[in-house]
This record gives sequence, C-alpha cells and structure tokens, in this order.
Amino acid sequence: MITVVFPLAGLSIPQFFDWLLNSQLSLSVSENIIDFMASLTAPTIAFLSASELVFSAENPEVPPAPDVWYLQPEVMIIILLYWIVAPLAVGYWRFQQADIG
Repeated sequence: MITVVFPLAGLSIPQFFDWLLNSQLSLSVSENIIDFMASLTAPTIAFLSASELVFSAENPEVPPAPDVWYLQPEVMIIILLYWIVAPLAVGYWRFQQADIG
C-alpha cells in the first residue's frame, strides 16, 4: 500500500494545478493553461488580471498581458461576469422552484 502525504497548506491555486497536472498526472500542461484554470476557479485571480485594463497605464511595474487570447484582461472580465450572473441565476431558479408556504 502506497501512502502519499500532501500538505495543501502553502500552495496557491496555480501551484496546486501545476502539482496535480504536471507532477502527479504527468500531462505537461503549459503555464498559460494552468493560469487560465486558476482564473476560472478563483474570481480573485480573474479580478487581478482584469485590473490590468485600469492600472497598467498608470503603473509601469504591472507586467503586460500574455499573448494568448484566453489570458487577456477582456476575457477575465467575462469570467468575472459569469461569477456574478451564474450564482444569481441559479439562486433565482431555485427560489422559483421552492414550495414556500
């Protein structure tokens, strides 16, 4: 029997995806795909990437956006809108289906 001890404490979401996909499953997934998966699962990462639209012109220390289309700040805004609209839509639908009273 093989026991794998994995401390999740201290790993960020991109580091976890990198560990899972590249180290454990040996899929050799690129860093861009890992960053996109992290922005889909954590709205904070999408927000920080989308904030480049506002703050990159004022702050030269902000790194430029990657060349791939799915990591552009405009796509991150779409992901943020999904994080707002989807829970509200599911909640509204569930409320309509509930038998209250």
